[in-house]
Amino acid sequence: MRKLWTPEGCYPISAVGLDADGVIRDTGYVAYITVCKIIEHFGGKAPPYADFILKEFDHPTYCRRHGAHMDMDQFRKMYYEVHPPDLEGLPFSDVVGFCKSVALMGLDLFVVSSCREDWLLPWFERHSMGAHFAYIVPQARPKDAHLVDVCRQLGVEPEVMMYVGDMGHDMHAATTAGAIPVGITRGHHEENASLRSVGAKLVVQSLEHLSVLIS
Repeated sequence: MRKLWTPEGCYPISAVGLDADGVIRDTGYVAYITVCKIIEHFGGKAPPYADFILKEFDHPTYCRRHGAHMDMDQFRKMYYEVHPPDLEGLPFSDVVGFCKSVALMGLDLFVVSSCREDWLLPWFERHSMGAHFAYIVPQARPKDAHLVDVCRQLGVEPEVMMYVGDMGHDMHAATTAGAIPVGITRGHHEENASLRSVGAKLVVQSLEHLSVLIS
């Protein structure tokens, strides 16, 4: 069995789960910038990124907590005026290499994302990414239940699966599912301490960085 090396020691792993936005495709930080613009437009004060990644609420509720009051229709209208459709976000340059490396190690690889099915699956098809994954699970809410379900389908126990995400709720989902939570910052270093504070066993800058910690 392969091992994941962390500051706390090594963990045996048989499967690797990835979030989509901010992990596989370059949309995570874009969403933060978009939400900040909306908050400021409606008279609120934009939060730091380290706060945003720990949010536990939907975007409109989060905006209201930062002084910007609008309803869901107003939020959605402005969001998609500022933020391009999710179909347009590009894959990070290290994703394909990581997928190939994981496959050579004999590890199962899958995606669990809360993104809408009609946005996520066409994106994987458009960028020829789907063949790398045993499962792609969209609209995964709550994520922890879907992580457990995928492990069951793969025939592995959650404790030998790591789940990689860029948000606090990803770390909570992995922990609740009994998996190994791994945070990824994609160069936004203010995330590091935030992700560790919500249970990440390891925080990496990129999937390339993560691949060298698996042996």
